[in-house]
Amino acid sequence: MKTLKYIIIVGLCLLCAGLNAKDLTGVRIYINPGHGGFDAANDRNVVTIPYGANDPKGFWESSSNLTKGLALRDMLEAHGATVMMSRTENRDEDDRNLTEIAEEASANDMDAFLSIHSNAVGVNQGTNYLLLLYRGTDDEPDPALSKPMAQSCWSRMYDNPLTNWTYYSATNMNVRGDFSFYGYHLGVLKNNTVPGFLSEGEFHDYLPETHRLLNEDYRKLESARFFRYFCDYFEAEQDSKGILAGLIKSSNERINNPLYLYKAGTNDQWLPINKAQVELFDNKGNSIGSYQTDECYNGFYAFFNLEPGKYKIKITAENYETAEIDAEVKAGETTSLITQIENKTVIIEKEIPADYPDPNQEAGAIAMPFYQTQETATSTFEWLKDKNIRKSILHNNKLYVLTTEPQIYVGNPATGELISELKLTGIESGILPISDIAFSADGYLMACNKNIVKLPADDQKFKVYTWDNDESEPKLFFETTQQGNFSGSTIGETFAISGPRWKCKIYTPAVTTGSSRQIRIVGYLIDEETPNIIGYKYMMDGSYTEALWGEAITFTPSPLDTDRFIVDSEVLLPTEFGFDWTIADRNPLISHGAVNEKLLSPQAKGANFFRYAQHSFMISPNCDNDLTHPCAILFDITEGLDKAIKISEVLTGSNSSESTEPYMMATGTVNGYDMNLYLHTQNTGITQFQTVTTDATANIYASALKMESTVLPVRLRYLWNSRLLMN
Repeated sequence: MKTLKYIIIVGLCLLCAGLNAKDLTGVRIYINPGHGGFDAANDRNVVTIPYGANDPKGFWESSSNLTKGLALRDMLEAHGATVMMSRTENRDEDDRNLTEIAEEASANDMDAFLSIHSNAVGVNQGTNYLLLLYRGTDDEPDPALSKPMAQSCWSRMYDNPLTNWTYYSATNMNVRGDFSFYGYHLGVLKNNTVPGFLSEGEFHDYLPETHRLLNEDYRKLESARFFRYFCDYFEAEQDSKGILAGLIKSSNERINNPLYLYKAGTNDQWLPINKAQVELFDNKGNSIGSYQTDECYNGFYAFFNLEPGKYKIKITAENYETAEIDAEVKAGETTSLITQIENKTVIIEKEIPADYPDPNQEAGAIAMPFYQTQETATSTFEWLKDKNIRKSILHNNKLYVLTTEPQIYVGNPATGELISELKLTGIESGILPISDIAFSADGYLMACNKNIVKLPADDQKFKVYTWDNDESEPKLFFETTQQGNFSGSTIGETFAISGPRWKCKIYTPAVTTGSSRQIRIVGYLIDEETPNIIGYKYMMDGSYTEALWGEAITFTPSPLDTDRFIVDSEVLLPTEFGFDWTIADRNPLISHGAVNEKLLSPQAKGANFFRYAQHSFMISPNCDNDLTHPCAILFDITEGLDKAIKISEVLTGSNSSESTEPYMMATGTVNGYDMNLYLHTQNTGITQFQTVTTDATANIYASALKMESTVLPVRLRYLWNSRLLMN
């Protein structure tokens, strides 16, 4: 009897719990999968690696939207909702009049309206973000519930770790009124009285995303995100089951195909693995499912309707290492995994040389707190008379000089003789055909132009050239119309190159042609393994303007860390910034500090950097505010530019003049324990200094070694595990 009572009580409790669990019963939702049919002019076909133009099996937005809409309908109806769709097939006749769709939704007393789309820019080299549009202005939605609906949906839609968003965030929403965004109402919203919005769920012409969207199961993940939004908004219980989905990519192969242009710095650079086998195991080790990635270069897999709990997946692919991964599935969520596995047949990449290699020094070399110097030579360059210097570089004991003509001369800094004049065949176009020169980490001369590049792009481009040697013809290294996303941009005043020519990063400023003179910093990734792809990213902040940064800017790679460069100008002291390739465009640079204004005059620019005994040194020109009395000063910047320590006296050449110097540059080289320091100016040529022996005495204490007291020359052999005390 007691047992029977217990069973009845338990049954009633379960019944009450079931009655309290709310689904979507009574909720009426209208779904409009945008477009319809295979009309190349309207249904937005994108050419992919496996499918050519207008192939019905390839990517069509009309088909993608329909897959998402049908899957969403099934999820909603399974949860009790009443669903009406504008179409359920993908024929030309299914591409209905937009006003007709809006009126149909309004006439059927629907509670919510959703128009499913994806976005495009035409020629997409790295744009992929989410956009939700409701009828009305940003401040006045009509109907009023449409804006909070879209805002409620945003976080769900943004929650897709398998794509790479290039702008906005989970909290920084791109939710807009259609009239504020376009200046007119969208046809499907214009006469629509049902609260709701249109979703541009991704950029379907961002080619890595295009290839993912070729997989219908990947599209259904978006359906699941919409479904969770509707459950949130109408306060229904989420699905009791979950989804496990992922991408499989190579860890040592980049994809190189003009039909797969990816955003620089993202995991979309890695080759998706076709025909990988994914086996799913439950927590008891039982195999409960398998999935083979398709041959559409997405590496995607998914398992739907999984009970919450812990699972293991095993990934195998021909020529690749096997991977086993633990995963946990939660109710009403998608667990997303990105797995990279190594191709065992790929040869290891060659070593990338440093921008500032440590010099060849004996182990005893140490960085001193102060150096005395002596002038050792002066040279004038008769061949530079009546020419204006734009840039000079000391490289391999030769002085490379870019003049404003432009010409590039190669001189002997020791004798002042002209060695050669570089060939400039084919270098043309732009405000300045050559605006700057620099050397790559593997010793190749590079040059860029300065040009005005507009959007939409015309025939004007930013170009970078290179030479194999001093006798060779120049080669076009790359050219691009990517210019910081201004309507008009003056790009290429200067540039910095980091890394070897075969795998480098290039940074350059882009200045708007508008009145604000705002500056954006553009980065390009160049890799010989992917010659068809130029990685591209830009950074911005309201404080980056010509008024604050100056007009004659120079960029130089930083010796302090990778992905950093140093900005110098006629108004800005050397300032270090970091360029984060992993974050979205339009973010600010990372500030790493600037030289104290008490150490240098802002008018002096032309600093250079080098390594000595595990320290980073900067030698910079200095001058009076009127650009007279040029000199050079050596600094230890190992702890940062903002902690720069002056470690030399002022280096003034015996040929220094009272005249204004429109150009000045300082640089240094290391020869064993010695440093050779140079000051180059427009009017007086180049002066060389060398560090000399000091009168200091050193006491060196080393573990397990006897003490020595010596007169300290620069060539001091430093004993390991020792400490140096200066007297």
